[in-house]
Amino acid sequence: MISSLRYWFLMALIVIVYILGMFVTLLENDSAQFAVMAMRMVQENDFLNLFKGTEEYLDKPHMHYWLAALSFKIFGIYDWAYRIPGILSILLGAYSCFGLGRLLYNKDVGRFSALIFMTAQTIVLATIDVRTDAVLTGFTIFSIWQLVAYIEKGRLGNIALGAFAAGIAFSTKGQIALLVIGVSLICHLAYTRKWNRVLSWKILLAILVLA
Repeated sequence: MISSLRYWFLMALIVIVYILGMFVTLLENDSAQFAVMAMRMVQENDFLNLFKGTEEYLDKPHMHYWLAALSFKIFGIYDWAYRIPGILSILLGAYSCFGLGRLLYNKDVGRFSALIFMTAQTIVLATIDVRTDAVLTGFTIFSIWQLVAYIEKGRLGNIALGAFAAGIAFSTKGQIALLVIGVSLICHLAYTRKWNRVLSWKILLAILVLA
């Protein structure tokens, strides 16, 4: 068990680290290159075509670059502005860890899950050396939380939010997002034996939202 005072104190320290990391010069290669690609979208007012140097970039979907470009549009072209969507996605992932832990176990497990997630070295690095993984991770965890909540409670809102988040994750890095989400859900269904949730008209709505 962890007290609320200690929990929020630790959370505040972690957020301070994240904020300080926002003002570090962008790291080569990927972060700086991705920021330039998003900047180019804004400067050329072309949000459909993605270029790396003189060649069209086809390695990844557009979502990460769209979010970075939107941040540039709102705040200006700065290193810290590029990092805002990634950091917000990581915070969404942390809140989703809390929600999933509380759903499956209790509030304390949720709190520890969020703390462990936010202090993992790769997650801290993802808020400084921002690539596609920050958005991918945050929305993948949010999707898993909401879809597990649907399995447990059968609510339409949960499956709609889960499908929407899965679509964002897919639009960030492709099929790997759906693979992670799908394997997690199949394992949970096998454990809980709530296969009847799959045989519902709500699944058709989820597919539509995902599309």
